[in-house]
Amino acid sequence: MQRIKIFSKLLAFHRRQNNIGEMMDFQPNSPGYRITVRRDYLYQDAFDVLAPGLVNERGGDRPDIRDPIRVKMINWAGQNEAGMDGGGIFREFLNEVLKEGFDVNKGLFQVTHNQLIYPNPLSIVVYGSEYYRHYQFLGRMLAKLIQEKQLIELRFAEFFLAQLFGSGRLDNDVELQHMKSFDPILFKHLRSLTEFSNQELDDLQLDFSVVTDEFDEIKKINLKANGSNIRVNQENVQEYVRLYVNYHLRLKFAPMVNAMRKGISEVVNIEWLSMFSVNEIQTLIAGIETVFDVDEMRKHCMCTNIRDQTDQQYIHLFWDVVHNLSADDKTALLKFMTGCSRPPIEGFKEIFPPLGILLINEEHLLPTSATCMNMLKLPKYQTREKLEEKLRYAINSGAGFELI
Repeated sequence: MQRIKIFSKLLAFHRRQNNIGEMMDFQPNSPGYRITVRRDYLYQDAFDVLAPGLVNERGGDRPDIRDPIRVKMINWAGQNEAGMDGGGIFREFLNEVLKEGFDVNKGLFQVTHNQLIYPNPLSIVVYGSEYYRHYQFLGRMLAKLIQEKQLIELRFAEFFLAQLFGSGRLDNDVELQHMKSFDPILFKHLRSLTEFSNQELDDLQLDFSVVTDEFDEIKKINLKANGSNIRVNQENVQEYVRLYVNYHLRLKFAPMVNAMRKGISEVVNIEWLSMFSVNEIQTLIAGIETVFDVDEMRKHCMCTNIRDQTDQQYIHLFWDVVHNLSADDKTALLKFMTGCSRPPIEGFKEIFPPLGILLINEEHLLPTSATCMNMLKLPKYQTREKLEEKLRYAINSGAGFELI
């Protein structure tokens, strides 16, 4: 937690030093960029205007996305969507772009057996010479998420995060333990090799090479010079395991990781992020894997359309209902309101736009939410039982989910 506070202070200092505005105080004449994107083509439109390779009037890459970005959405009919972006529309835009970019169907990433994300080496074939710009762009977007202290429910493989936010040294960011998140069976086999006798290793006929099969083309790749002629034995088995892991977890993904690191470094100082463990980085991106504190949530939640004492009492009743929800229902409520089931690592005070409840004087409606504004739209029901019933139904069915 102490490192998180240090990182937040470094970000704030960097903003002041470089005259970088914040999403929450974006003014009409303040530094920043305004972009227009089609809702049905968010990723492509975002890539076209925010990817590297464009030059601005100051001679650098355009745009400098460290500054606030204001988004105007165009709907399916080609019309401007109503509303001014006070941060919420950009938050929705950023989440949707990242979700599509990291989706396996996009071809840039794939997942492990337990759905952890890592780069797809075959993306070079799919995207050709443009592959590097896509990874650099997604590095920028992921860093922007961290810079703005937003959250997204994406889970990354440990070996990928270790390289993405690590020191960048060839021999320092991946190790045998990381193989567990990539292939647990292979991890066990490699670990057992270090305990084999010379005779057992000799029986396996291993050498310092690997065989790959891509597009029905079989290749033998040396892990070190003349590797195919060097047998693995007790004296060199540790080196073999290290080189094997380095090839499968680092060298195969190096072009993609390097592109993303470049994109990240264009938004935040990557050395600041290297002080975090892999688990802490995952928490920065996706929040804390725990049930939120209801009192803390209530403290930082703004209620609107409260007209009288009866409305005040109803809001008190709502929080009492939330206190008594199960852990699963509390998680569902948070996801329903914000689009993310995990609370931020520094608490709800860091959520922007701030959490909100809009009281609606209609009993026949279900609770709904505007996730881009972190807002719950709460109808006023006559009884506690009705309130709990309708709330639990809405948060668990997604019946009242709105992006905007």
